[in-house]
Amino acid sequence: MKEGFVWPEELTEEQLNENWQKDMYHASEKESRREQETMREDASKRVKVRERRSIAEQAADLLRGKERWRPSWVEYGYGVKPASVEEVGR
Repeated sequence: MKEGFVWPEELTEEQLNENWQKDMYHASEKESRREQETMREDASKRVKVRERRSIAEQAADLLRGKERWRPSWVEYGYGVKPASVEEVGR
């Protein structure tokens, strides 16, 4: 061997992220864990904090008058009120 082995310079955090897409890996891993949690046997019994916060924020906006409630058939632009069970049975 003509020259001795020289260790390469240590990569910076930025270089690691660029070369190995570390951020993408961690985001994917986090999403995978979240998905696995929803598949657990007791998932339906667990408190869904994010959903509760979202619903609470929406309710607060309605109470403050920032948002106006509209039925889903209007919200999605169907324009015609769907027939009720009583109307269909006639």
